[in-house]
Amino acid sequence: MEKKIAGILLGRKGSRGLPGKNIRNILGRPSLEYPLLAAKHCGLVTDLYVSTDSPEITAIAKDYGAVPVERPPELATHTALLEDAIHDSFKRVNAVKKYDYYLIILCNSCTILADNIKKAAEMLNADSSLSSVTTLAKYNMFSPVRARKIMPNHSVDSYISAETLEKETSLSCDRDQSIDCYFSDHSFTLTRSETLESLPNNPHPFKWMGKNIGMIEQAPGGGDIDFPWQVPLVEWWLKEHGFTETKTPY
Repeated sequence: MEKKIAGILLGRKGSRGLPGKNIRNILGRPSLEYPLLAAKHCGLVTDLYVSTDSPEITAIAKDYGAVPVERPPELATHTALLEDAIHDSFKRVNAVKKYDYYLIILCNSCTILADNIKKAAEMLNADSSLSSVTTLAKYNMFSPVRARKIMPNHSVDSYISAETLEKETSLSCDRDQSIDCYFSDHSFTLTRSETLESLPNNPHPFKWMGKNIGMIEQAPGGGDIDFPWQVPLVEWWLKEHGFTETKTPY
């Protein structure tokens, strides 16, 4: 039986790291249009919703058929956690209509492809043990083996002790000698309804993904935009995947 999927786009009005990031011009389009395009063109999303405190975000999302979901003021501050906004949106939508899966998309995550949403749905359909499926990219240059922290005397030390790291992987100056290191690039997460139902009790750091997370690997260079240096990198990624200022791969 075909699964019912709700897409929820999240993004608030204020941003300290990069003001206006959720509507920033990225390769000729507002940033939030990229997740909206992918959600529409994957052909699987039953209904699309938007959780925001921004009239501009709401207006653009409505053009793609998204239904606004009330976002309480306390979940639209710079200290509010994304996990709480996701859980609140889920509860509001779930109280009105039931869905099997939820597509979690962010206004400032542009490096999202419709085909990968399709792959995620296939993975959830094929493996009932998966709580969710999300995208990751390999960044061996940012491995915990290389991570450092500043000590009280302003010297540096390993972020994680060498003794702990040696139990898991080899230590080397060659970034590819240790276990490959993957990071969530937050292009999207396709998660089961029951995973969001139990969100408060799910493991950190990304509680909306649940306990058993399926992975789709994407090329490095993506990620949700929070700082100015990410903008040209994301635009490069989009060009590599068929986007220009005048066309999309759809």
